[in-house]
Amino acid sequence: MYNSKIMKIDFREIESGKNRYEFNVEPEEIDFENSWVDFNENVIATVEAVSSNDEIIVRGKGRTVAKSDCVRCLKPVKLPLEINVNVVIHRTEGPIEKDTGDDDFVVVSQAEGVYDLAPHFREAFLIELPTKILCSDNCKGLCPSCGVDLNVRTCDCSNNKGSGTWDALRDLLR
Repeated sequence: MYNSKIMKIDFREIESGKNRYEFNVEPEEIDFENSWVDFNENVIATVEAVSSNDEIIVRGKGRTVAKSDCVRCLKPVKLPLEINVNVVIHRTEGPIEKDTGDDDFVVVSQAEGVYDLAPHFREAFLIELPTKILCSDNCKGLCPSCGVDLNVRTCDCSNNKGSGTWDALRDLLR
């Protein structure tokens, strides 16, 4: 079954046993809007949903590319991301009493016909992002004095000790 633009499983169409879904979703549909990186490429995901009685076990894989700037030299960086999503959906009759406290175990009412997987994929992609984005592990960054990209060329500023904020501490180390 192929769905475009949405990441929802319709319980009314799911069959007992394995069900396979493929999604090609624009980043706006997953709401990456408030993240600190840009997601401009579609999220490609495959999901296998195994249905048994009142439980559906969902295993998914997703991939996309995030874009940001290197924290040292400010060059644009593309970050290919691949994630896994695992969710157990338990369907129950009547009202749902409380939240399970576990995002990977969800209780929904039998009356609900559709479940949206987008929040699970969003969270997995955001967790997969590195805390410090670098263009390379050995990035030298920018010179703090003149701003030249030290990956491209050197500058004379490193030899100039000048009067700086940390001079008093530097003197203590001598």
